[in-house]
Amino acid sequence: MNGRWFGARGPERVLWDFLVFRKVRAVLGGQIRLILSGGAPLSGDTQRFTNICIGAPIGQGYGLTETCAGGTFTEYDDTSVGRVGPPLPCSFIKLIDWSEGGYLLSDKPMSRGEIVIGGPNVTLGYFKSEDKTNEVYKVDETGMRWFYTGDIGQFHDDGCLEIVDRKKDIVKLFSTGNMFP
Repeated sequence: MNGRWFGARGPERVLWDFLVFRKVRAVLGGQIRLILSGGAPLSGDTQRFTNICIGAPIGQGYGLTETCAGGTFTEYDDTSVGRVGPPLPCSFIKLIDWSEGGYLLSDKPMSRGEIVIGGPNVTLGYFKSEDKTNEVYKVDETGMRWFYTGDIGQFHDDGCLEIVDRKKDIVKLFSTGNMFP
């Protein structure tokens, strides 16, 4: 892999690279070798477009403040899109049924459910908020402390996680009549 246009072949690649994409890379300094993305997962189209324009792979990570930012991360040579990689060595990740939303471990072709993260990277709870802590942190019969993320995911056959939904909407929309009370 030469760091340009993953999967592209032939003279078209050289032409587009020369006419358009080398200028995009030059604006960004011309030396980008890897891009890291965290927070919300990138859509497959955005990831593919950026790979083509910049000619560098995008490593996606998934984690939350409650998991000390660590959860999953794509491997350098993974050219798939729309996934956030396998669990980091410090993280144990499992899916649990969320029947209210229609996401079940019995779903076919892939099990789907709420993402739950355990391991030494999971914080003890929220500062001075015991109710919230008890709502999203649970200890199982083995003594493992689990954080219930509220994100919905599915695992691919190679162990990579894909975020497919969220239990709660992050953005709250207001009607014009209630925006300014």
